[in-house]
Amino acid sequence: MALHHGSRVAEQLKIRGDACSFVCIGRWLLMRHLGYNRRLRQGWQRLVAIGIVDGISTVTASLGSKVQTLALLAFVTRAHGVDGVGEAILAISAALLLVAIADMGLSPQVMRLFAQQVLWDRRLIVRPLLWRAAILAPLSLAATAISLDGGIQSGQYLIWSCAIFLYAIGYQSSMTTTQLAYGVGRFKQAAALNGSLRAASVVLLVVLAVLEAGVVDFVIALSVIEILIAGFQYGMIPRSADKQEAAARATLRLAKVWKYGTGSIANTVMNRSDAVVVSLVASAGVIGVYGLASQVENALTTAALIPAGAVIAYTAKATTRAEEREIGRISARFVGVGYCLLATPFLFFTEFFVLLIFGTRISDPLPFQICIIAGLFSCLGGVGMQQLTGRGSASEVAKVWSFTAVFAVVGLLIGAGLWGALGASVAALARDVFFWGATKIASKRPGPVLEASGKIMELK
Repeated sequence: MALHHGSRVAEQLKIRGDACSFVCIGRWLLMRHLGYNRRLRQGWQRLVAIGIVDGISTVTASLGSKVQTLALLAFVTRAHGVDGVGEAILAISAALLLVAIADMGLSPQVMRLFAQQVLWDRRLIVRPLLWRAAILAPLSLAATAISLDGGIQSGQYLIWSCAIFLYAIGYQSSMTTTQLAYGVGRFKQAAALNGSLRAASVVLLVVLAVLEAGVVDFVIALSVIEILIAGFQYGMIPRSADKQEAAARATLRLAKVWKYGTGSIANTVMNRSDAVVVSLVASAGVIGVYGLASQVENALTTAALIPAGAVIAYTAKATTRAEEREIGRISARFVGVGYCLLATPFLFFTEFFVLLIFGTRISDPLPFQICIIAGLFSCLGGVGMQQLTGRGSASEVAKVWSFTAVFAVVGLLIGAGLWGALGASVAALARDVFFWGATKIASKRPGPVLEASGKIMELK
C-alpha cells in the first residue's frame, strides 16, 4: 500500500514537473517573442531616425524615372536602331549637362535650406528658375550645334534646339521642385507624384512608337512630362502666409550656391552626360553601345541609392558628428548590399537582359559588365557625396567633383578614342573608383561647426 502511494506521489510530481517545464518553455518563447519584437521595433525606429525609411519612400520617383528612361531607349532602339538611340542619348545628355550648368547648385541648396527651416516660402524658387530658363535658351542652341549638328538632317536644327531647351527647362523645374518637396519633408507625396507621372508617360511613348514617330518627337514628349511634374509638385507645397525678406532670398543667389554647382556639373559629366564626351572622339555606333551600357549602370545605381534618398536632409538636421557617421554608415550598407543583389543577375546574364529590355543583340557583353561593376563604386561614392552636401562642406564637394570630372573626361576621351566602347567602359570604372576614394578622403576632414541648436552653420 505504501509502495502504491509512493508511486502515485511520484507520478503527480512528474506531471507537475512536466507542467512546470511547459510553463517555463512557454514563458521563454513569450519572452523571446517580446524581445524579438522589441529589437525589431527599436531597429525600425532607428531606421526612421536616420532617414532610411524616408529614403525608401522615394522609391516611386526613382523607379518611375528609370522605367521612363528604359522605355524610351527600348522603343527608340527598336524603331531606329543603335544609331537612333545614340542620337536620343546625345540629345538628353546634352540637355542634362545644360541643366547642371544653369542650376549651379540651386537644387541641393534648396533641399538643405528648407530642411533646416532657414527657408520656408515656396515662392523663393520662382525667380531663380526664371533666370535659369533665360540662360538655357542660348545654351540649347550652342549644344545642338556642338553635339548633334553632324548627326541631324538639314532643316531640323531648330526643332532639335527647341527639344533640348524644353527638356532642359522641364527637368530643371521638376528637379528643383522635387528637392523643395523633400526639403519640407514631403517625401512620400512628392515621390508618388513624380513616379506615377513618369511611369504613365510610358503610355505616351507606346503611342509614339505605334505612330513610328521620329527620335526628336520622343524627346519633346518627355519634356512635356517634366513640365507637368514641376507644376503639380509646386502646387502640392502649401503657400506660406509670411513672405520672407530679401536676406532669405539672397541665400539662393549664385554667390551662395555656386560651389555646389561644380559638383552637379561634374556629376552630370561623369554619370549622365558622359555620352557627350564620348561623341567627341567616337562614332554613333560606339556612342550607342556605350550609352546603353552606361544607362544600365545608371538604372541599377538609381535603384540601389533609393534608401539614401533622404541622406542630405537628415545629415543637415544631425546634431552630432556621431549621428552623421551613423547615417552614412548604415546608408552605405543598405546601398552596397542592394546594388550587389540587383546587379548580379545583369552581370552574369548580360546578353539576355540587353535583348529583353532593348530588343537588340550585342556582339560583346564586356562593356556592359565593366559598367555594372563600376556602379558599385558609384553608389558608395554617391552616399559619401550626399553626406558632404548635407554637412554643408561646399569646398570639399567642389574639390571632389572637380578633380573627378577632370579625371573622367580625360579617361573617357583616351579610352573611347583608342578602344571604342570597351575603352570608355574601362575609363568609367576607373572614374567611379576614383570618385569613391575621393569621397572617403574628404569625409574624414573636419566640416562646418555644429551649433547647439543642431543646425549646421552657413558657410560664409
